[in-house]
Amino acid sequence: MSRSRVVSGFVLACLLPGCGDAGGAGTSDTGDASSDTGSAPTSTAPTSTATTATTTTATTTTTTTDGSTSAGEDSSTGAPLGAARTLVLVGGGTHVCTSGVPDACDGAPRFAQRTSLPLRDELGPRYQVTDLAQTQLLARPDLGDAIKVGLPDLPKDAPLTYDQMLDALDIAIGLDLVPRGSAERAMILGYTAVRDEEVVDFAVSSSADTRAIYQEIVARAGGAAAVVGVISASSGDGFDSYLFHAQLFKQAGAAAVPWIPINLAYRHALDAGDCGGLVTALEQDYQLYDVARRYPELYVQLQAACADPASVLAQLADLDGLFFTGGDQARHKASLVGKDGDTAELAALRARHEQGALVIAGSSAGTAVQTPGSARPMVTGGESYNALVWGADTSTCTMPNPLCGDDLVYDAGGGLGLFTAGLVDTHFSERGRQARVVRLGLDTGEQRVFGVDENTALIAVSPVDATPSLEVLGEHGVFVFDLRDAAVGNGPDFSVTGVRSSYLTRGDRYDPVAWSVAFAADKQDIAGEQQFAEPLPPSDDILSSPNNQDNGDRANPREWTRIAQDLCDAEALATEGLSFERPELSPDYPIGYLVEMRKDADTRCFDGPAAGDLAFADMLIELAPG
Repeated sequence: MSRSRVVSGFVLACLLPGCGDAGGAGTSDTGDASSDTGSAPTSTAPTSTATTATTTTATTTTTTTDGSTSAGEDSSTGAPLGAARTLVLVGGGTHVCTSGVPDACDGAPRFAQRTSLPLRDELGPRYQVTDLAQTQLLARPDLGDAIKVGLPDLPKDAPLTYDQMLDALDIAIGLDLVPRGSAERAMILGYTAVRDEEVVDFAVSSSADTRAIYQEIVARAGGAAAVVGVISASSGDGFDSYLFHAQLFKQAGAAAVPWIPINLAYRHALDAGDCGGLVTALEQDYQLYDVARRYPELYVQLQAACADPASVLAQLADLDGLFFTGGDQARHKASLVGKDGDTAELAALRARHEQGALVIAGSSAGTAVQTPGSARPMVTGGESYNALVWGADTSTCTMPNPLCGDDLVYDAGGGLGLFTAGLVDTHFSERGRQARVVRLGLDTGEQRVFGVDENTALIAVSPVDATPSLEVLGEHGVFVFDLRDAAVGNGPDFSVTGVRSSYLTRGDRYDPVAWSVAFAADKQDIAGEQQFAEPLPPSDDILSSPNNQDNGDRANPREWTRIAQDLCDAEALATEGLSFERPELSPDYPIGYLVEMRKDADTRCFDGPAAGDLAFADMLIELAPG
């Protein structure tokens, strides 16, 4: 059923040739960053208009807390800002062209010329059972005898893909003895893994937004002379993750990209006063085996850092930028925060950042860990539906239910505290995390929470003696939830009214002191210029549920954002959506939830020339059983 359109001058203007092309050509994205190293396939979607890092000035329109507007002049993203403290917080999901994800490439990538190692492609062989591997495995006292009996039956000296290796394990040993997630399986895969290389060709990454984000990090750190370090403590395989990011940042323009060997194994070995225990620590903390064979140069560096921690402090002193990789933010934190607070390494990087001498950037977990510290919460896991039904806790399954593996979990001690404007979450619209951060904020007394979408960055700049500013760069947007006037219901099931929601897209700014939004200069208020009379029909998966799958992915990613943006572009004042989880679908879902979105006199909706530009401030949100 089609919807009636409202004819407006703005819409007609955008039918003219060239409208929507300002600032660069749009491209298609087909990649998605993994938590550890690079990219994995995702559905094709158009990117927004993006540019590389440059300095410009623009007049912006500001929606203030009282709903008024004002004009002013501001500089957009670009050159290093002197002594300003700068954070570049990426929501994950960037689309980097690699040999492992050729779908993220536009043009003819150059892979084979860039490596002397076997080239990693999406489905290529990465395992090989050799005499050495079998000898090492048979010598492991912690590998069960029943497993050792089957090892000689594994196919030897034939390169195997991951799936072929699992098939071989199933035939020779039985996956019941080496189940997914087990140390035994990780051990066998580690000793049989072939050292290969995922090769990056950044210049032909199909997403202009991805290129702009990484170039922005380098530009903020000093451009062609920048030394951008990588800390990969969060990644499942931090060695592999570093090698990927070293290529990425070098090709994005950095002069040097050193590995900063701070990880859980380093921390635990130092705390125990036993650098000889690094191998055991890597196995216990990361399920990484046979690292000295697979990554000899990086393992030697890790050993040297453990023997001389002052060398790590010297490394940090020479950096212009420091990038935190994705993975598990709890690993980042545990590597840098000790039982007595900041480690020497965290104190050193914090001091240089506070002086404006060190740009901090991160993606996914590397963004989430920057959230405020000092007894303020850091989200560590969970889904929006579970958050609404069972609330937030510091551990999973404290109230056992069939879905408790998706419980909203947080670290009550917070993150590293480098981003202080509020809680921050990532992969935001794509995984429907709006309700989870609202519930976490309300359960823990926070008044403001941020959510950064994939392939999008929130750039936080705090000049000395000047107003801090947050700006959006990238394909999608950043949510800001204002919980100051939120009222939690008194019923047996959670409900809340009075939540204010803003969604900032390309070029928009947020003032965390004034709690105000400044829309980009090339966007205009669309009040009275909406395209539609009525909003889309109510969604039946407003939380983008992981329980509603389509070919192994969420069937409705970005659903909350899609519905909210559509309401902006309609004359109607309200819309709503239901959670996918409802009692009529399964007894595992004890209650359904309703999300209501409303525009009032304070709500402002702005749109611009590029796809995905539509942004809004102060939309009202209500959450209730329904």
